[in-house]
Amino acid sequence: MGLFDVIKGAILEDESPHVEAPPNQGKPLQTAPGQASAPSAPVAENEFVPVLRQVIKGRQTAYTALLAADDRLVNVIPDRTMRLKAAFEMVRGDGRDLPQLMAAIDVHLTDLNSQKLSFSQALEHKKAESSDASQAELDAIAPANQAAQDSIKQLQDQVQALKDQINQRNQRAAELQAKLQADARTYDSKKQLFDAALALVGSELSNQKTIIFTALQS
Repeated sequence: MGLFDVIKGAILEDESPHVEAPPNQGKPLQTAPGQASAPSAPVAENEFVPVLRQVIKGRQTAYTALLAADDRLVNVIPDRTMRLKAAFEMVRGDGRDLPQLMAAIDVHLTDLNSQKLSFSQALEHKKAESSDASQAELDAIAPANQAAQDSIKQLQDQVQALKDQINQRNQRAAELQAKLQADARTYDSKKQLFDAALALVGSELSNQKTIIFTALQS
């Protein structure tokens, strides 16, 4: 599922899906002992975290090859550092070296940061799609009310009916205004979730770079 697909179904609360990460796609990257943890964020409720992790896994690089080799050794070599060294020996046989691994992680970090623009564009698209009709209806209410007031002066026999229409339109205007405000809060919340996911996964990836470099440079 792509980033836009998540946004498409997740902007409004009554449309929010439960996003599941594919096997081995949403797994958090390990942090080196003694290093700072990633920024705190409601990961379990943030549907963007597994999507961003899948973006990383979606590009085939020396780094993802190392992760795949590392995964195959999890049940064989419990020690993280020893397992990384063994996995590195496996990928080095394919012509990959430590500088290539570091460069590959930088490529993934660039990919990760590029998702912010994609997310903003998709979010704006969804916001415009859901708000345009309501805004157009809201903008039309004031002129309609004025026309009704003019008709009252001309057609006394329709006064009560026109007043009822005004009351209904004003009620609808209040409902639409409340909806627009609620939507704005939802968009802000989604942006905060995305920023939190971006910081979390970016920190994980940076920590992974440090782990790999420390483990393999000696």
